[in-house]
Amino acid sequence: MSFATLASNTRYAFGENRLTLIAVAMLAVMAICALLGPILAPYDPLMTDAAVKLTPPSAAHWFGTDALGRDILSRVIVAARLDLGMAISAVALSFVVGLALGAAAGYFGGWTDAIVGRVMDTIMAFPLFVLAMGIVAALGNSVLNIIIATMIINLPFYCRFARAEVNVRRELGYV
Repeated sequence: MSFATLASNTRYAFGENRLTLIAVAMLAVMAICALLGPILAPYDPLMTDAAVKLTPPSAAHWFGTDALGRDILSRVIVAARLDLGMAISAVALSFVVGLALGAAAGYFGGWTDAIVGRVMDTIMAFPLFVLAMGIVAALGNSVLNIIIATMIINLPFYCRFARAEVNVRRELGYV
């Protein structure tokens, strides 16, 4: 692919759809904050200062301060690394597990398909946010448990897609 073709495709993708450009820009800002968080933060996110507690946004503290006098902007910037790491981990896990379960259900069929299908239907029967909160409440509040809960609520989407694709491919002559 030539540079001109790539440039025209990029111009089409971002020039025609401003919302896509805004979303990519926001993702880039979050990724930069995640990578350079401690360097970009104007204050130490853990430093308390009782003299400035609960101040509204100002030139000194763009997002204001919390009840302990910590700068909220600094805390948001530093937390981006953890948040993006959790999101990427949960999506990657749900993709891998959903792909494996869906492929097994689609390829073997029968009881495997029935059991995997019913489990995925059960997960999808609950409101996703309520299910995630219930899982975290049952397992305990930790980063790993939040990743597991997010993985579980996203699992049916990947599993059903993989099952459908394997079902289609299984019936073809070259398999």
